[in-house]
Amino acid sequence: MAFAEDAKNGATLVTIQGAHTIDFTIALLGPWSELAALTTIQYPEVQVGAPPTTQARSVPDHLLVQARGGSDTSVSIEVTGGRPAKAVPFRLEVTGELGDLVVEGGAVRGFQSGRLTLSLFGEPQPLEEGELALMPAEAANVAAMYAALRNDISSGTAIAPDFQHAVHLAKLMDDVLASAQTGTRKKTQDWPV
Repeated sequence: MAFAEDAKNGATLVTIQGAHTIDFTIALLGPWSELAALTTIQYPEVQVGAPPTTQARSVPDHLLVQARGGSDTSVSIEVTGGRPAKAVPFRLEVTGELGDLVVEGGAVRGFQSGRLTLSLFGEPQPLEEGELALMPAEAANVAAMYAALRNDISSGTAIAPDFQHAVHLAKLMDDVLASAQTGTRKKTQDWPV
């Protein structure tokens, strides 16, 4: 994963795990109208290679985002790297007038790299995985995207995220990084819905 320590590669904790987490949150709660972000380096040295060598970290391993959604809902996201293995890799809490929803799980590489659990009002909820139930946890979510794409092609629908969605998400991530670098709040500029 040494490539993720070089911002020029475009694949960092912020651009991969951060983007997936933000996209997931928007899919669940709706589009944002504005955001403010902060990135930091919490662990300034990282072990890379075999045998491991120490190198200075040059990209953020921590992202905080505060956003405002429709109807003045507030969203707070924290994405971190380098946490102890015993930490829960992913936890999303939604608290509203109708109750509490909690999504947990994932893997060290992000929530998209493992299975998730769902609780409603503190009670675990069964999840029907269908044809993906026997897939390894690391592949289940990617396989679900391929299944959604297959279903779109065979039925003529457009449910799976497409290239245009990726463009909108890339613009949003540019604004997240710009907000973190300048300390300014960013308003909607063609973000994903």
